[in-house]
Amino acid sequence: MIRLIGVDLDWTFVHPSQGVPPSAWQAVEEARAAEVRLAVVTGRPFGGYGLEYALRMEPQGYHAFSNGSLIAQGATLVHSVAMPPSTYRRMVLHSREQDLPFYVSGASGRLYSENPPRELHRFAERMGVSYRHIDLLELAEPCVGGVFVLDGRLWSGLRESITAVEGLDWLEYLVGEGEVVAVADPKGISKASALRWMAERYGLAMEEVAMIGDSLNDLEAIKQVGLGIAMGNAEEPVREAASAVVSDLEEGGFAQAVRLCLARR
Repeated sequence: MIRLIGVDLDWTFVHPSQGVPPSAWQAVEEARAAEVRLAVVTGRPFGGYGLEYALRMEPQGYHAFSNGSLIAQGATLVHSVAMPPSTYRRMVLHSREQDLPFYVSGASGRLYSENPPRELHRFAERMGVSYRHIDLLELAEPCVGGVFVLDGRLWSGLRESITAVEGLDWLEYLVGEGEVVAVADPKGISKASALRWMAERYGLAMEEVAMIGDSLNDLEAIKQVGLGIAMGNAEEPVREAASAVVSDLEEGGFAQAVRLCLARR
């Protein structure tokens, strides 16, 4: 029986240009009518439009942001895991030494950079969160994630030295024309760890949890829950690991996924 559904946002629930399909909100209502809980589990920073979706989906429930580094109950943060200060400092110094485009997420949900990637302002606007240009070594709040955005050939030459920084887990995404987005999260923190934390608070076994997603940051969660569902537009490793694959978001895939979960009651 599935009693909690973890929901990735981008390309799973939210289309970047078309927003949330009406069929997705209808599926949310069907899950709530069946007394199945929903939890946003996203790489987005805390706050902004991601929090708005979460509160509409499950107003008093748990939701995870920044790939699981931050967990809120409703609109209130109740659990956070930050990078160790020494780890954060080493990562900032790496970005300075190589003059690399780099930004970080604070526990407040704000984004900070001293050498911002060219699309950072637009990204912050799309997420509905604030961005500040600061000296990163003077960051006045805990850092819960860091992101490098650079040419893939440059990243290949720097990957070994940067990812050798202790206390971090890394995910790499190829975007655009040969550009790499390298995401650093606190060691051991992921969407899977966030769902385990939520399941414990709800008194559920992981076999009673489902995860719907499409990207590499969804992979471990999809592997560890009772029912892992990949969107039709999911990356190949996610599709291979999933128990089921549904249609793309634009073709009603999210609603299909929720109904698969409800069929497991």
